[in-house]
Amino acid sequence: MSFLTKKSLLCAALGSLILLFLIAGERIHRPGHEKEDVSTGVSEQRARTIHLAYVLSLRNISNEVISHGELHVLSPLSATSFQSRVGLRADHPYEMRSDPPAENVMVFRWEEIPPFATRIFRIRTAVELREEPLEFMGTDLDSYLAPEPFMESDHEEIRALAASLESVSSLQTIENFFSWVSEHIVYTGYAGKTGGALFALEQRRGDCTEFASLFVALCRAIGIPSRMMGGFMVSDSQALDLGNYHNWAEFFYEGQWRVADPQQKRFMEREDNYIAFHVSRPSEIQERSLVLQLEGTGLRVGLNR
Repeated sequence: MSFLTKKSLLCAALGSLILLFLIAGERIHRPGHEKEDVSTGVSEQRARTIHLAYVLSLRNISNEVISHGELHVLSPLSATSFQSRVGLRADHPYEMRSDPPAENVMVFRWEEIPPFATRIFRIRTAVELREEPLEFMGTDLDSYLAPEPFMESDHEEIRALAASLESVSSLQTIENFFSWVSEHIVYTGYAGKTGGALFALEQRRGDCTEFASLFVALCRAIGIPSRMMGGFMVSDSQALDLGNYHNWAEFFYEGQWRVADPQQKRFMEREDNYIAFHVSRPSEIQERSLVLQLEGTGLRVGLNR
């Protein structure tokens, strides 16, 4: 600050989205035919529950009946260091994908949509945000060490910069990476096309994706697990729209994933102000959209204001 076009907001197809953040009140209940997925989090820490709602409109723009379509939509990640999804429901039946790493993807299916008809999908979810991170209980950190497209941690220029910023302690080194990216990369606003880490280093500019990509690449260059996240920042506002979709970084330190957001100049600060929808790969095309996939010729989907 997506599977259809790289780093696209899907402007023509998706329209605008507002997420309603209701920061107080009851938890989501199970209303009859609606389906809910509940995850348990650690509630002993200080935490707050954020309620979100988003609405999708699916339009058949053709003069023919469209049969057997699918719509794949992101929900917040069920668990990260700072968040637990504690409720999820929709007003249409859905299934959760079972293939890693897409377990938070809701799949809606339908038998047919009449010509020029519109179908509305309303999704509500609740996320518990903790002030302090949980210990990482997984085992797979190798995938967060390797170079990948747009995170060129093996490139000589990135490796040289990482080496020049190393300090006696790993945390100081990580903070040096953060400070360098924050101070030397110019934020240009949403770029619409992925440049990545090497682009950011050479051109000294980019959007939030380039800030996060370069930070991640620097960490990986010296063997510190790091990853880019995609989602939304939470504030006191009651609403967010799709223009606030954001990428930030996380690094692994002393058994925990911690937040570094060089574009917003936040280092291990206000870490419970982020709601993650996916671990973001700049080379993949699901970024910046909550709609991952739409099957059915003649269909258009919008994330409604």
